[in-house]
Amino acid sequence: MHSLFWSSFSALDRYFAGSPGAYLNILTRGSLIEAARRWDNLSYPGLEGVDGLAEEPERTLLVRCDAPAGLGEAPAPREAFPVLELLYEPESNRFVDTRGIYPLLRDPETPWLTDALEEAASWEPFLEAAALVSRYPYRWTPGQIPEGSSGWPVLAPLAQRIGLERILEGSRPWEGLRLLYHGGFVREHWPELAAMNPVDQSKEHHPEGNVWEHTLETFLHRKGRDLRISLALLLHDVGKPLAEEEEGRRFNRHAQIGRTAAYRFLDRLGFDGEIKEAVGFLVGHHMIPGLSRSLPTGRVREVLSSPLYPLLLEVYRCDLCSTYRGPEGYYQACKVYRSFLKNSRNPFRGEDGKKILRMYVEK
Repeated sequence: MHSLFWSSFSALDRYFAGSPGAYLNILTRGSLIEAARRWDNLSYPGLEGVDGLAEEPERTLLVRCDAPAGLGEAPAPREAFPVLELLYEPESNRFVDTRGIYPLLRDPETPWLTDALEEAASWEPFLEAAALVSRYPYRWTPGQIPEGSSGWPVLAPLAQRIGLERILEGSRPWEGLRLLYHGGFVREHWPELAAMNPVDQSKEHHPEGNVWEHTLETFLHRKGRDLRISLALLLHDVGKPLAEEEEGRRFNRHAQIGRTAAYRFLDRLGFDGEIKEAVGFLVGHHMIPGLSRSLPTGRVREVLSSPLYPLLLEVYRCDLCSTYRGPEGYYQACKVYRSFLKNSRNPFRGEDGKKILRMYVEK
């Protein structure tokens, strides 16, 4: 059996003591046939830099095969960015650096990022660069990012989905999303998101900026890394560019319109049905917590009863705090929800808290 290493993002995650997330990059020094014997559910996704894909209960393995090397000999370089050449050997609990990249790993300055993107011949390095600045403490500036070519082929949906999940798993996803926008990736691959940038908002309610800037701002207030919440934050206002003004409401029904747009986006990238349903619920109802204080309980009963409502409250908190109005509205929405749950369990009160008159007939 040949040596097995964590590679690429997974080796860096280990180096920075982070979670490897939903995808684990594996480098095995052996042939694809040997890899197929090792993982009997191996499939062949046709992704750049990935020879095989194996599903495990907790995560997906992205397997790259390399011919056996001699002792201390490194596999051939295949990464666009030097920091992604780091390897980690779990069997011996040691890192392997045969490229001399240790000085780069904790240096926040990234001239190597600019060099790689200027030499890029596809969109893949842009997606990887976005994941690097989202997950690790690397700095970049808009002047570093060249414009990608509109003549390059659009990346496969699976590559887009893996890249997006890696970005959203990071502690600074707004950095990666901004990089993708500056490089032209968002325009070419995710036009629904690109359409948010030209849409201005009222400074009174959204001093943080237009719809795109507001969307990025919500991630600064995110507390966890739940993929459903992260995708909902990314897509919660995707309906605003498509909405029309009606009766003084500039973005009338944007949540409902956004739900349909979010479904299309997630379906195109190949997210599973459970994720699509959850994110669709969060996007379609993201205005409800703020309205729950004034709407009759009967109007919002179905939404409040959903097991996803706690996630909806978290989306609302991030959305509200990104407007600089503070979390007071969130606390009030939580109070309404707690009252609803309490009254729902009380057989002598309705969901609105009113007493129920019960008639008892003595036999």
